[in-house]
Amino acid sequence: MAVVGAQVRTLASRPAAASQDIKILIGASIPRVADISSEINTAAEAMQAQASGLSEMMSVFKLAPSASAPRTYPVALQ
Repeated sequence: MAVVGAQVRTLASRPAAASQDIKILIGASIPRVADISSEINTAAEAMQAQASGLSEMMSVFKLAPSASAPRTYPVALQ
């Protein structure tokens, strides 16, 4: 009976140890997730700035054809 009791205690301690390991891994992951989240936010801000720059550039390109169109000036008759 003592052997069975020892086996039961050994088997019971495994989930407790695994639970503790999981707790440690989760605790270690939280700062990493926060760092990654910060990096994602920084990348999103950079992408937004790029999109704004592209939008401004497209506005300039839309004006280019009218800026390069031939000009006609009325001739004053005297």
